[in-house]
Amino acid sequence: PRVLDLGCGPGVWALKLADQVEAWLGYDISPEFIAHATQKATESGFDHLQFKVGSMLHVSPGQTFNLVVLGGILGYVEDDQILPLMKQV
Repeated sequence: PRVLDLGCGPGVWALKLADQVEAWLGYDISPEFIAHATQKATESGFDHLQFKVGSMLHVSPGQTFNLVVLGGILGYVEDDQILPLMKQV
């Protein structure tokens, strides 16, 4: 499957599930987390894992995904942002 991971952090899920997916695109607002995830994916030879700095509230990847991961991020979303986020997903 093709996975979109919103709020991917340091890429823990992507790295653990890399051999189970066709492609993984993770977004996080932390440049440090994205740098870490990118480095670990590169070191592991997982070129099908991509990570980008960006807000989960304003992601427009222009791609289709089979699965969207929102692992532990809803606590960081304001109440009035949840419905727009769910519509985007």
